[in-house]
Amino acid sequence: MKILCCVGADKTYRDFPRRLTGDVTVTSDPVTSPDADFIISYGYRHIFTPYVCKAFEGRIINIHLSLLPFNKGADPVMWGFVDGTPQGVTIHQVTEGIDDGDILAGHSYSGFDGDTLASAYWKLRAKAERLFDLRWPDIKAGNITPRPQPEGTRHYASDRKRIWKHLPLGYQTPVETLIDIGCEIRESADFWDQQSAA
Repeated sequence: MKILCCVGADKTYRDFPRRLTGDVTVTSDPVTSPDADFIISYGYRHIFTPYVCKAFEGRIINIHLSLLPFNKGADPVMWGFVDGTPQGVTIHQVTEGIDDGDILAGHSYSGFDGDTLASAYWKLRAKAERLFDLRWPDIKAGNITPRPQPEGTRHYASDRKRIWKHLPLGYQTPVETLIDIGCEIRESADFWDQQSAA
């Protein structure tokens, strides 16, 4: 089987493709006409074209750092705390809609006591990679029945700036601070209006 592994450009993704066997090609660049039987996306910053999604229907999977259908799109770990939605990791099929494809495997996680946004992110990365190791043989063999996603939540990269100015420590912000901000948002109907005016 020819596998195209599309990963984030960040060097922290460098080791992930080593867990795959067979004819594996790795890229962080945009993909337009891949020479592969299967595509795996993890931390990949490009959107697959409609052509690729259709040509590889059912044969592109993404590893996402949220418990879908919650927190589709950008900054899923941060939004899980801010929105008060369940945290976890998911492996799903890729479709033209961002993080909208059918779910193949998921795992919830809630052990974030004393964590920062950065350490929570790394915990979820470890959980995602473990889930992939456990489920990849069945995914590759077609032994998992995909489950459609119910309605959930979604955020875009542009949404981050509304929260980020309240996080002077950036990624070192304690999870408790993110949860507090989320509570303030949910308790104040005009929170976003105040932030837009600031």
